[in-house]
Amino acid sequence: MTNWNDEKMHQLTDQLNEISVPKEALQQARINAHRQKLRQKRKIRRTWQSVAIVAAMFFIFIVSVRVSPAFANAVAKIPGLSPIIELIALDKGLEDIVANDYFEEILVSEMKDDITFTLLGVIADETGMLLSYKIASPNDLQGLTLENVELMRGGQQLEASIGYGWSGHDKPIYEIENTIRVDAVKPIDYSNRNFELNVKLQKEKEMTFSILFTLTNDIAKTKQYKLDEKIVVDGQTIEVKSIAVSPLRAGIKLAVNPDNTMQILQFNDMKLIDEKGEDWGTIQNGTTAFGSIRNGDVTLLIQSNYFREPKKLALHIPQIEALPKGEDFITVDFDKQQVLYQPSILDFTIRFRERNTIVYSYNMREESRSTFFSEGVDAMGNAVFKRSGWHSDVSENLVENGSQFEAYEGTMTNPVKLMINSFPNYLEGKVTVEVPLGD
Repeated sequence: MTNWNDEKMHQLTDQLNEISVPKEALQQARINAHRQKLRQKRKIRRTWQSVAIVAAMFFIFIVSVRVSPAFANAVAKIPGLSPIIELIALDKGLEDIVANDYFEEILVSEMKDDITFTLLGVIADETGMLLSYKIASPNDLQGLTLENVELMRGGQQLEASIGYGWSGHDKPIYEIENTIRVDAVKPIDYSNRNFELNVKLQKEKEMTFSILFTLTNDIAKTKQYKLDEKIVVDGQTIEVKSIAVSPLRAGIKLAVNPDNTMQILQFNDMKLIDEKGEDWGTIQNGTTAFGSIRNGDVTLLIQSNYFREPKKLALHIPQIEALPKGEDFITVDFDKQQVLYQPSILDFTIRFRERNTIVYSYNMREESRSTFFSEGVDAMGNAVFKRSGWHSDVSENLVENGSQFEAYEGTMTNPVKLMINSFPNYLEGKVTVEVPLGD
């Protein structure tokens, strides 16, 4: 975990003295510090005073990220934390991770052609990792692109999906900070904690940086809650099987009854809500699901409340998208540029553009409406996927989406059935399930 030595404590204290923090936040910080002090009363006086100070400072920090950009900018200068700070507004679970010091500084660098890549730090749990990094150079980094990222261990690529953001720059820039998100397919075994991060950058020529790092901090164990509760919503049976909560994310495992008359498409606005009404909702900056609702079993990922100890906890799913089975797909012939089947409930216009590309437009209504095709099957039974897509507002009321499809293997044979991934048709009712927290 981060080593909060005297220098850092002094730095934070100076920053706190310089920046105005709301009185309500300070009062709450004092209350939290007092509670923390009571919990640590068996320790010597100097120890619990230090804990109370750190707790108060972290609480003020979390509040100030939202109300004081100046303070957020100051704390962001601490090595490793600045890319994480930018994500706190998108993920409440990261607030708790920072507040509980569940972050390991790495600070390992490699230089090539006057460009230095530094792995600043890592947040790691059994579900994956969040890595923060910095790229720096005395020369302008405009035009630099991130081409590929690999996370290796023991010479083998970790079984996980890797996501990273990148944006272009239209003015000179000499430092770039961002994060890499690693979402493991199955729980990571940390018996071997030696990893290698390979990052491929492109600027006039290709450069590969290899960062060797070892994790030394304790890895939090995932909290498991078994529910096995069947819910009937509008005649459709859905089973909430289990909830697994780790520092980086919570996974909700659901099963859909194959005998349902409606094809479930999306579980919208899923949240965990405690007795105080505080909620942890959809992840906005990473993988959102493992598995497939169409195949019956899916694990949906939401923000984590790992570091909280709620007295009560409930899972809420207020809105469920669904279409009648048999009306949850379209059939097209890309060669002939024809729509062979389109159910009447899908009231949007489809046209063809370029190779294996469809464009569909619709009128915006009061609700935010978007229809997505992400997968399908061709005439030979081969799976196809959406290689690329785009979205644009044609006018104030008209929206246009485009999708280009390819076969996973070989050639795509027409006609092709494209499955509806999302559509604003909802079941009547919602899901609310109490989570058994135990003693």
